[in-house]
Amino acid sequence: MIDRRTYYRIRTSARVALRFVPEDTIEQARARVRSRHVAPPIASGAIEERRLSTESRVLLELVQRVALTLARIDQRLDDLVLAQRGDTPTSIVPSDPIQISISGSGFACTVDEMLETGSLFEVTFDLWDTGIPLIPALARVVRCWQTEDRPIAGLRFVELLPEDRERIVQLVLRKQSAALRERRIGAA
Repeated sequence: MIDRRTYYRIRTSARVALRFVPEDTIEQARARVRSRHVAPPIASGAIEERRLSTESRVLLELVQRVALTLARIDQRLDDLVLAQRGDTPTSIVPSDPIQISISGSGFACTVDEMLETGSLFEVTFDLWDTGIPLIPALARVVRCWQTEDRPIAGLRFVELLPEDRERIVQLVLRKQSAALRERRIGAA
């Protein structure tokens, strides 16, 4: 039986943290995913977006992205100061981005070692360049294969907040739209 994708997939750069979740701690991991959700700097509902013009919506989105970026920079600086003092940084997300293939249903990325199919991982994405806040999730390994360089694992989301799934889907659609525009311009 072929498992058909229900979402489009793109390749992008992201910082990804994976932590193994034993089966007996799944409920605690689900609670962590739900509680670690990063709220936007301007609470939804604080501004009635229906009455805003398109220009005002674009400006509001830009302000939110700037606020998120400043919060990330602040966190990175705090982590650097802690690391220089010899303390453990608070961020669990690595500082170096990797190439991932992501969709609303899951993602694939390089890993340090082969992962067992069916293993559950707590995942945190930092899609810094796209203006998307940290995304916590639970994902299960559906496939792991060896390439010439490193193993690659394909994981399907088990627990992902609906608004985070929507952020990922919107990112994918924006990147695909930009790629199609570039192809049309290049073909002209």
